[in-house]
Amino acid sequence: CANMINRHDNVFWPQLANDQLMISIICDGFHLRDEEIVSFYKIKGTERTIITSDISGYAGLEPGFYIVDEGDTIELTSEGMLRYPIRNVLYASASPISRGVVHIMHVTGCSLADAIRMASENPARLYGWDDRGTLSPGKRADLILFNIGERDLNIRKTYVSGELVFEAT
Repeated sequence: CANMINRHDNVFWPQLANDQLMISIICDGFHLRDEEIVSFYKIKGTERTIITSDISGYAGLEPGFYIVDEGDTIELTSEGMLRYPIRNVLYASASPISRGVVHIMHVTGCSLADAIRMASENPARLYGWDDRGTLSPGKRADLILFNIGERDLNIRKTYVSGELVFEAT
C-alpha cells in the first residue's frame, strides 16, 4: 500500500467491511504494527484471517548488507527486518510464517490452535485445497512438530504426505 493514502477513499475500508472476504496479513513484527494486527484480527476473526509471509531468499542469512539482482543494497537487521535503507522501506520478509504464528498469539491473545488454523486451514480453504489444511482421514498427512519459542516456533520435524522431510539435529 502506498505510504500516503486517502484516509476515507482507500482500498482498506470496503475490504474490511466485506464479510465475504478474508484478510492475509504478514505478522512478522515489521510489516504491520501490533495494533493493526489486533484491529484486523478483531474485524475478520479467526475464520477469515490468514497468516502469510513474503519471505525472501535472504531469510536465514547473517545480518548485514546485501546487493540484490537489480543492484540495490538491502539490509538484514539483527532483529530480522529486511529493508531498503536508502528508502527506509521494507524489501520483503526474512521471517517464516512460524514467526507470524507466535507473534499473532502475543499481540492478540489468540490460542495456539487459532493461530495454527490461520496459517494452515484458512489458506487451504481459500485456495480450495481439500486434501490439506486439517488432520482428518483421507487428507495429506502434512505435519510439523515444534516447540514454542519466544519469537518463533522451533521446528523439530516436518512431514509432507506422511514422509519425514526435515528433522532438526
